[in-house]
Amino acid sequence: MHIKRIYEPAVEGDGTQVLVDRLWPHDTSKNEAHIHIWLGDIAPSADLRHWFGRDPKSDVSSVAAGRNSRGT
Repeated sequence: MHIKRIYEPAVEGDGTQVLVDRLWPHDTSKNEAHIHIWLGDIAPSADLRHWFGRDPKSDVSSVAAGRNSRGT
């Protein structure tokens, strides 16, 4: 598995590209992105993203908070 920003061009050998985000990036068309699967339903909630972005000391333990926010 490799992590790649959606704004990076697709290249041969990328394999199946999966976007995990609730919103589609506004500057990228679905055709340009070459995304095979869009998993918006499993992306972190907006509240969790804001919470995690504000706390520079957040770590992997925040994943539990994300699971609780999604009811998993």
